Amino acid sequence: IYTDLNDGKYYSPTGKEIYSDENLSLYHIGGYKFCLYNKSNYEHDWTIDDCTMNEWSYELTNYTYDLFNEPILGESYTTFEIPIDDGFLKEYGITKVNNIEFDIEFDYDIKTDKIKFTV
Repeated sequence: IYTDLNDGKYYSPTGKEIYSDENLSLYHIGGYKFCLYNKSNYEHDWTIDDCTMNEWSYELTNYTYDLFNEPILGESYTTFEIPIDDGFLKEYGITKVNNIEFDIEFDYDIKTDKIKFTV
């Protein structure tokens, strides 16, 4: 899959599967990059919710890191990256990101279990 957002690089639409349920599959591509697959036939809006980094609450729904209400068509893939904010790391004394946890919410009524990703 190639898009302008991938900086001219190609990514596998799958990578290593780290989560799957009846609605979606989530794959780790590399670094903090992920690929989300919508298993349904319908378009959904998805949001990264309840994110933590090294057990500290990490907000991803502000204007800088907008992973809020993103559209995804039915039976399609989208890639995204969890941005690492240097100010956040400094504020909480994080010198190394060890783990990230988050939920994915579809249309405000479908929510995944907590997805745990170890860096």
